[in-house]
Amino acid sequence: MTDGPSSEEITARLEVAKARTDTKFAQLLGEMRTGFAGLEGKMNALGARMESVERSTSGLMASIVIAGIAVVAALVAVLADGQT
Repeated sequence: MTDGPSSEEITARLEVAKARTDTKFAQLLGEMRTGFAGLEGKMNALGARMESVERSTSGLMASIVIAGIAVVAALVAVLADGQT
């Protein structure tokens, strides 16, 4: 007469627990892959948007520089006119 479970019962329980753990781990990996794929898509879209913003602001930067030069030239002209 034995008080505890037999060796076969323990082995069977361990196999069931292992299978359950393997299943949960596979589900977690699947969720992570799905999440990473979604994140990768969002990062690609953000990269494309950043490129678009950089292209559109490059003309703006040139306009600002030209306007600054024009202001300096106008200031020099006004100061030069005041000297005569």
